[in-house]
Amino acid sequence: MASKTKAKPATSGGEVLTYNKGTFRSSALVRQQTLAAYLFLLPALFFFILFVVVPMVMCLVTSFFDYRMGKPLTFVGFDQYIKMFQDPTFLKALKNTFILVIVAVPSVTAFSLWVSSVVYQFSAFKRSFFRCIFYLPVVTGTVAVAVVWKWMFNKYTGLINYVLNATGVIDQNISWLGDARFALGCIILILFTTSIGQPIVLYIAALGNVDPSLIDAAEVDGANNFQVFWHIKWPQIMPTTLYILVITTINTFQCYALIQLLTSGGPNHATDTIMYYIYYQAFKLNDYGYGDAMGVVLAKKRFPGRALIFSIMICAMALPKQVILIPLLKEMSFFNLHDSLWAVILPTVGWPFGIFLMKQFSETIPGEMIEAARIDGAGEIRTFVSVVLPMVTPGIGALAIFTFINSWNDYFLQLIMLNSTKSLTISLGIAKIQAEMSNDYGLIMAGAALAAIPIIAVFLAFQKYFTQGIAMGAVKG
Repeated sequence: MASKTKAKPATSGGEVLTYNKGTFRSSALVRQQTLAAYLFLLPALFFFILFVVVPMVMCLVTSFFDYRMGKPLTFVGFDQYIKMFQDPTFLKALKNTFILVIVAVPSVTAFSLWVSSVVYQFSAFKRSFFRCIFYLPVVTGTVAVAVVWKWMFNKYTGLINYVLNATGVIDQNISWLGDARFALGCIILILFTTSIGQPIVLYIAALGNVDPSLIDAAEVDGANNFQVFWHIKWPQIMPTTLYILVITTINTFQCYALIQLLTSGGPNHATDTIMYYIYYQAFKLNDYGYGDAMGVVLAKKRFPGRALIFSIMICAMALPKQVILIPLLKEMSFFNLHDSLWAVILPTVGWPFGIFLMKQFSETIPGEMIEAARIDGAGEIRTFVSVVLPMVTPGIGALAIFTFINSWNDYFLQLIMLNSTKSLTISLGIAKIQAEMSNDYGLIMAGAALAAIPIIAVFLAFQKYFTQGIAMGAVKG
């Protein structure tokens, strides 16, 4: 039976608006799915807004005021920004940062592409081996890496000065990290060697997705290796290249912790690190749940504000945490959480990387399966639990490994939020040993090894899922 149609007055363009039962049913379904989407988003948005958006807004607002301890707030407009751009120290730092980015990003990208092209020709076992070798510096941890490089560049006992003296290249020791002529170049070298692992993994995954039939056809037509690469491979790995350029630029701008460790020190006990990790992982169980739910919602549902929410989260990922340091510190003090493990855990839970990763995994879920579950009468929660979760289990595993590595290697946030000995972690402890026992390199290296071994063991045991998690973000994104 045909549904009844109700005519509405003609519009100014002469069109007649009509509404039928199907329209009402469709509108009700859209409202229902929009409500379900925002309910799934609610837990993640709570942490994201409280510990990321609010500090960002506080930072921006405070920058327009003269804010000093013991004095009332005074609105000064853009005066603070004008002072910054008139400060020679700031301008010098800005110049060095741009040099760092301009040199490091293209060189890392080009070298990674070249290495990946070579490694991809190897057997699967050799590819896996070299992938691990190149990625180990990435997971080893900022503190352990900085300790080793600081020893190598040491003016008096460093390996680099020893080799250069022994080979006659130099006749007197050089303070590599203390001399302005060499320090920036040394930082670029360290960033280069410690950051190429991720682009190599991404490029190997991207090259694996190139259609082999196109390559075969080009070779039959007489194309040489360069022509095959330029006309077949390059167009298909271009999205991955853009992703690498963006993520490498972001990481280079956020290299504060490495530079700070190479020039100064900082605090702690290994047992506190274990407890921190246990608390962190226990609390992140909620993150895996809402991170996965939010990833599915952003990937598979269409609702008002979806693009805006995802764009804000991506922008937040590019934001250096140092920018929101003061507002975040004030927040932790307001909640009486400063100098506690929660002061490190909560801001990290709100960080949107896990949501971004799970969105990329959720993109692989066939939409037909979700529609089939809905047709069979399954609600949103039933569909999520019975259909979505089993299909994104590898993504949850990858996120868990990312969480372990990031929580173990975190240095900057711990340095700011944790003061007393009872709360400090192994990353700060190694930095403290480095500062207090600067001449005892045996003890320093032992501490660095103890900090690095657990994380390397986890990476080697689960590197398949870990690298899969990294590759999904670029190849799928």
